[in-house]
Amino acid sequence: LWGANLLETRIPDAHFMTEARMRGCKVVAIFPEYNPVSIHADIFVPVKPGTDSGLALAMANVIVNESLYDAAYVRQFTDLPFLVRTDNNKFLREADVVTGGSADKFYVWDTATGKVVLAPGTWGDTNKTLALGKISQALDGTYNVTTLAGVKQVTTAFAKLKSKLADHTPSAMASVTGVDAGLITTPTGGINTRDWTY
Repeated sequence: LWGANLLETRIPDAHFMTEARMRGCKVVAIFPEYNPVSIHADIFVPVKPGTDSGLALAMANVIVNESLYDAAYVRQFTDLPFLVRTDNNKFLREADVVTGGSADKFYVWDTATGKVVLAPGTWGDTNKTLALGKISQALDGTYNVTTLAGVKQVTTAFAKLKSKLADHTPSAMASVTGVDAGLITTPTGGINTRDWTY
C-alpha cells in the first residue's frame, strides 16, 4: 500500500486488505509516517516525505536492469519499442520516412528482417489491432534509418527509459528517500521483489 491508509481513510474497503492478509497475502506499506496500515504491514518502508518519486524510480531501475518485466507484454502493449530519433528525441513517424506519410504512424525495429516496420495499432493505422504477427520488435538498440532528411540514427523508447533510470540506482536514491538500498532491491521478512509480478 502506497499512500493508501485504508484503515483510516477507506474504511469500507479496508476489509479487502485484512482478508487478503488473513489468507496469506504479504502487505508492504510505503508511508512517511507509521500509521494504522503500517502497524499491520509485514514490511514498513519509511520513505521521507515528498521523495516517493525517487523511490519509484529506484524500483523501476531494478525492474528494468534485472529484467523483472514481461518483455512480450511490453513489446505488444506499450510504446516502449517505438523508435525515437536521436537528433530531436521525437518518435520516428511515417512522415519522416515516406513522402506524404502520416504523422500518426510510428515505426519499430523488426529484428526478424533487420529493418524498420510500421508499428501495428497506432492511431493512423487502418488495421486496428495490436497483434504483432511476424514482427519481432526490438526493445533496445541503436539503428540507422534512411529518412527524407537523410540517414538518421534512432533508438527505442525503452532504451531512452533505461538511460533515464541509470542515475536512479537504489544506492543513489537511498540518500534521497531515506530508504535503505537493500530494502528497495530485496525487502526483508521473506518477501523477495524477484518473486513479485509487475
